[in-house]
Amino acid sequence: MIGIREYVETTRRLIGAPFPQMEEIYRHNYERIRGVLNWPGSFPELFISYSTNRTCEIVRLGDQHYLIYDQYLGSSLNFLNRVYLGSSRRDAIRFGYRILAEQLQLQNELKLALICAVAYSIWRPDSEIPAREPSFELRCRMTHVQEIYVVVHELFHFSLAGPGKNEVLAPFREMVRSYYREWLSDTVTPAEYEAEYRRKGLDRILSEEAIAADVKDAPAILGSLVEFLDSRDELVEEVACDLAAAFYTISIARAEGVPFRTCLLAILVGLHSLRCLSVLHDWSAARLKFDDAAAAQSTTEGAIRLMLTRKLMSQQLRSDGRTRIADWMHSDKVNARFQELILTPILYMLPQMVREVLEKADSVPTYPDAEANEMIDGLTAGPF
Repeated sequence: MIGIREYVETTRRLIGAPFPQMEEIYRHNYERIRGVLNWPGSFPELFISYSTNRTCEIVRLGDQHYLIYDQYLGSSLNFLNRVYLGSSRRDAIRFGYRILAEQLQLQNELKLALICAVAYSIWRPDSEIPAREPSFELRCRMTHVQEIYVVVHELFHFSLAGPGKNEVLAPFREMVRSYYREWLSDTVTPAEYEAEYRRKGLDRILSEEAIAADVKDAPAILGSLVEFLDSRDELVEEVACDLAAAFYTISIARAEGVPFRTCLLAILVGLHSLRCLSVLHDWSAARLKFDDAAAAQSTTEGAIRLMLTRKLMSQQLRSDGRTRIADWMHSDKVNARFQELILTPILYMLPQMVREVLEKADSVPTYPDAEANEMIDGLTAGPF
């Protein structure tokens, strides 16, 4: 039978070994998580990898379950935290190019990967972040909380794999339906919808025709959400695991001295960051066809999931008497900053930039696979 190390080596593109000090931290975190969850039965065994797959997953090999956590995922979250806390849009864009290059390389789309890797290297020189920035301690705490959150989230999926899953998810499904019924009864008007584009500055990026089409379709899109959610049990499960992971993560981090608001900020920014990574992965799977139907649906589901998780977290905080911090969750201090520095550059600016680069792609020669892989590795090597 194949062992866990063999499995990881054959299913992931490893770019080195995990840092020993980080592996020690991850194992300490995992013991803390197990102690807080305290479920009956055995937990998956932890295995740390370092690969461009940057995923956290649970696999079963024989009679043993393993939770594989990828250090490169933590590095990616850490970089986006740096951008959020004090960097610029340039860094978000170069991050996007690098993720696209690495994901396309995984799919053996080497010409497209090389084009993105070259673009990444062009954006890289003028956008280096100082090794020690003023927000260093806050960034480290945020990354620590986010990495705990990712593992706890995956463990909740594992706990739902047995019988009784539908019964566990039923109240979450009803919470989601209740929220949408309330929201749809007070749906924004097209004028308000368009004003939101202007407020976020998206009118400087999207064409008037694109905004007009989106505004026209808004009521139909909003009106179909409840029906859509009824047919997507996996989305309800994701929201349920998001919500449970958020509050267990806060409990774990608070016991380590992390302030409540820092925990919440880390989780909110982490949810945004994970959504960005998911979108970049979907675009890579679509070979940079940004209007691909499957990629568009996945992007929409990610936005719905994030919105629902934030709303339900806010409701729970209010029921616990934390009204002020529930209001802060929806403030521009948290969300508009991420929109400006990361979401807008990655989700709106990057596709247009890639399209412009691809228009000149015919002039890029096709290299043998080994040579192309070596060039991509060289261009994307090192820290972000």
